[in-house]
Amino acid sequence: TQKFHGDVYEFLRHAKYLDAKNYFDPKGPIKPFHFNDYGVTLGGPIVFPHFNHNRQKLFFFLNWEGARTSQSITFISTVPRPEFQNGDFSAYPYKIYDPRTTKVSSSGAISRDPFPNNQIPVGLLYQTGWNLLKLLPAPQTAALVNNYTYTPAATNKHDYFDVRVDSPLTQKDSVFFRVSRQNSSIYTAPSPP
Repeated sequence: TQKFHGDVYEFLRHAKYLDAKNYFDPKGPIKPFHFNDYGVTLGGPIVFPHFNHNRQKLFFFLNWEGARTSQSITFISTVPRPEFQNGDFSAYPYKIYDPRTTKVSSSGAISRDPFPNNQIPVGLLYQTGWNLLKLLPAPQTAALVNNYTYTPAATNKHDYFDVRVDSPLTQKDSVFFRVSRQNSSIYTAPSPP
């Protein structure tokens, strides 16, 4: 247009004040969620003294928008109970068989003896597996499955920028030049074990 126009804006969401709690989140306060979308626009004539003083030859438009998101993501996972790390699987509802007792009959049938009370002697556990078990977090409930809830934050940062210059050539034709740029930084939290 032949006059300068622009605006400044912001859209805001904030979990503490504006959102409901996720049904699957553990008890306690609402997990953090922040979203800001803000920007600036400006447009109008480009005036060069002694060249286009009537403001009908060149026009520009600029805009910049930034979006910032930080959101907790709820993961529900299963981790081994502490007694499992000592070979005590008595709470496990299925029988665990001792591979050392494998027998094959003349008809080809395979049989194995179960570990008494589902308890595996510690000496039979591989050291590598033992070390990996120690890296896992402790369960948050006594359940066998879905006993660990993890709520890390994922963040997104986006910046958008546009510059456009328009010039009418005739009553029906015009030409424009536009440059657009976007920068994004996205971090997605890893899922739990």
